[in-house]
Amino acid sequence: MSARKQCRNETTRDEPDCSLAGPYRGAMEAQLEGLKEQLLVPLLSSVENSELIHELRWVANEAAALAWVTACPALVLPALLEEKITTALQRWERQQYLWKRHAPAGAAEKITSAPHHVKPAVMAA
Repeated sequence: MSARKQCRNETTRDEPDCSLAGPYRGAMEAQLEGLKEQLLVPLLSSVENSELIHELRWVANEAAALAWVTACPALVLPALLEEKITTALQRWERQQYLWKRHAPAGAAEKITSAPHHVKPAVMAA
């Protein structure tokens, strides 16, 4: 008898059908979260702007979520993270440029941009 049929035969009214249950995810989720942080720490250490840090953490979470639904999340995460961080930094630079261009003269100095030395390639190490 197959494991699936055996599982169905053993369930009762009080127990959920185990064929609908997902795989145990705890260990893999922890590994993926650790990898995400390991890749993100060198990048975030070179950024001083808290709003940019928040944005980069947000896109890192998006990348991890997208990687999770693939067959090999730990292999896909670095490439996804690099792509999303690159896009986020480009968007950030564009927003800062637009703010400086349209801000009053005194306010332009307060707007900070991403450091030019921040590159997603740092994560490849």
